[in-house]
Amino acid sequence: MSKGQGTTLQSVLWIIVIIAFVFLMIAFFITVGNKDKEIQQEKALALNIYHNAYAAITTPRSINSFIEKYRDNDPEGLITLARSRLPQAELTEYRNAFDAVSKQQSIVSLNNFIAQYSKYDPEQLTLKARELIQGIELKESDRAKALENFRKNL
Repeated sequence: MSKGQGTTLQSVLWIIVIIAFVFLMIAFFITVGNKDKEIQQEKALALNIYHNAYAAITTPRSINSFIEKYRDNDPEGLITLARSRLPQAELTEYRNAFDAVSKQQSIVSLNNFIAQYSKYDPEQLTLKARELIQGIELKESDRAKALENFRKNL
């Protein structure tokens, strides 16, 4: 092999090495770019889940659960907004609970309501529950007397 052929062969080898290096660099940058896209997609998904979780809070339990879950990672400060919704949610739950037990007309349910809301009774609904209990007991007493009178008259 002559000196000119060796130099040409070396040049060709160097060109091949350079081309291979360029391809490797392109592959590396594509991989890094894809990783960045994946990271951005994961962040967007986490943010979407966070927004959906906030949108779903309506009860005191769900609000407190949201606050606990995002306590250490609250990217948009929604915990403050969630806390501000808590008093209204508690009041709504309190009113709904009273409506439910007053429709049931069950002494046990009314007593459970009184026990649960004796410390938090902003609208004095426990007093109304006691009145309902008295009304139920009076009706039951009247029924018992009427039944007793009916039996006596037989």
